Amino acid sequence: MKKLQATGIALALIGAFTISTAMAGPEKRWGQKNPEQMLKRMAHHLNLDEAQMEQAKAIRAEMRPHLKELYEERREIRQALGEAVRNGADQSEIDALAQQQGDNYAQLVSKRAEMKGRIHDLLTDEQKQKLEEHREKRMERKQKRRQKMQQRREERRAEKEGA
Repeated sequence: MKKLQATGIALALIGAFTISTAMAGPEKRWGQKNPEQMLKRMAHHLNLDEAQMEQAKAIRAEMRPHLKELYEERREIRQALGEAVRNGADQSEIDALAQQQGDNYAQLVSKRAEMKGRIHDLLTDEQKQKLEEHREKRMERKQKRRQKMQQRREERRAEKEGA
């Protein structure tokens, strides 16, 4: 009976979570970044002027079709790779798809770096300094989170070994 209750509660929680995330809309989902919001945040933190904002938007608009094409290709390769694995394809076919996936990723990284570099070139020296300080703070916070996670893992391991 208790098992049934626990299962029912778990299913209710999963359902509530699923509904709440679906209702939140695409801009609220975890792990997804809204480029427009990111640009607004950057403008706010770095005090971009209107000309810089317009140039950054133009760069993004110019790069968007290239990135969209690469993301679409990435999705297709991922699907093909999944199908190949499910259908028991030979290793050479899987290797070829994996190579395509790697090439696609390299192109994505390159295009995104190009876009970031072009936007970075719009910044004044003061804004670049501010951006670097912000990155350093973000990296410090990230490092602290990693240390906490590692500490929790070690504590859980110690509890399991002691139990």
